[in-house]
Amino acid sequence: MEHLNTLHSLCEVLGVDFKQTVNEVHPSLGEADESKNLSNCTIESPASATSRLRELKVQRMQKLQDLASSMLELWNLMDTPLEEQQMFQNVTCNIAASEHEITEPNTLSIDFLSYVESEVLRLEQLKASKMKDLVIKKKTELEEHRRRAHLFGEEGYAAEFRDEAIEAVG
Repeated sequence: MEHLNTLHSLCEVLGVDFKQTVNEVHPSLGEADESKNLSNCTIESPASATSRLRELKVQRMQKLQDLASSMLELWNLMDTPLEEQQMFQNVTCNIAASEHEITEPNTLSIDFLSYVESEVLRLEQLKASKMKDLVIKKKTELEEHRRRAHLFGEEGYAAEFRDEAIEAVG
């Protein structure tokens, strides 16, 4: 029974269907009938499934923590307002959590990880866009300083710099 309780908790956190998992482990465990004939094989199957789901939990937990680290780094780099960060507080609060501390349902579901991953991607694209804008702004300032100083050099240099720098950022 303890294995089934642990299996249920893992399924909740991972966003996996518990009944389907139990039926895959051993069909008789999912039946409503209270009297069960439990063989050693029937008892070992939930333990094996629990071990497999624990490994999956650790893998997904590592992915969530990596995404949370990236998210924090990007927020700090771009001075993201706290209001925007609060939407993902449930992600960043797990950045240093141990396996046993992550217990909220669906915290490590595929859908939730995809949602967090899409936010990190959005932030990376925003960062690239801001960097591109910064390169264009600095190039314009440089051209203005050259014009004011009456430095008329190679016009090809400015065009080459612009194209190479902007492409390197984007």
